[in-house]
Amino acid sequence: MMTTLKTLAKIAKQNSTPLLGKASNLASISFMSGYLSAYPIIDRNTQVTRGMFAPIWNRDEEDSDADVLSQFQDDVYGVLVKNENEYRRLWDALVEAEYNPIENYDRNEYWNDVESGNNTTTDDLGKKKNTFKHGAHTDQEIYGAHTDEDVYGAHTDEDVYGQAVETSDNEQRAIGTVGYVDGPQKNTTTKEQRTDQHINPTYTDQHVNATHTDQHVNAQYDDVSEDDAVKNTSKIDFGHENKHEGRIHGNVGVTTNQQMITSEVELRLATKFYDMLITDIISELCVLENNGFDVMR
Repeated sequence: MMTTLKTLAKIAKQNSTPLLGKASNLASISFMSGYLSAYPIIDRNTQVTRGMFAPIWNRDEEDSDADVLSQFQDDVYGVLVKNENEYRRLWDALVEAEYNPIENYDRNEYWNDVESGNNTTTDDLGKKKNTFKHGAHTDQEIYGAHTDEDVYGAHTDEDVYGQAVETSDNEQRAIGTVGYVDGPQKNTTTKEQRTDQHINPTYTDQHVNATHTDQHVNAQYDDVSEDDAVKNTSKIDFGHENKHEGRIHGNVGVTTNQQMITSEVELRLATKFYDMLITDIISELCVLENNGFDVMR
């Protein structure tokens, strides 16, 4: 007689382990997180509704019901891994999806525009020679004949001398004697006041200048200047990132709100994800036990 899921569920409960696999293995599968948190309830439902099914490989190489449970758990893990992408998409659609009962359109869009690089501008100027040529030329200043005159009017120059008395002391000596006669002799001269006049008639000082030309002759010459070679480089670095995030949602107008609420109810009924998963596992790994009775009482 084959060991049924009812028996395996009892053994798993006694060992405080999940029916569908070892917790360490199931923890690595994202969509089994809900099962691990509520497996006692889910396993009890499986025991009641599907207890009459038994694993196909049952008591073939297994010596006990515990061995059958261990082999069944390994086989279930193989099914989960094989169909992981399919189950994960189903989990995301039915369980993880955020659904608004009055909206039937929800789209998230993300843009990330990144620009980087630099602009470099280079002005490369070679050595340059500037030459300004000046031809020979003569600068002339021509003066016509002209006379320069200084005219002086008649005038009188006067020197006025006041009355003056001139006195001179003379020592006299008698002719033929060695000594001087007694006492000096004093001579006094009186000069009357007088005026010296110099009368100057009108006269003109003339300076006659003949026609003449002042010339400055400039020889030919060049002004030369040189500029050294130079390179001017300017660099502009730029880099920026623009991130845009948008969400478009609402009702596109093709479905009434009542219909959408009905769809919400249907969607929540479909969240019995694990019922569908267990049905899938049973269809692949189990058969219906013929007599429908459990070997464990």
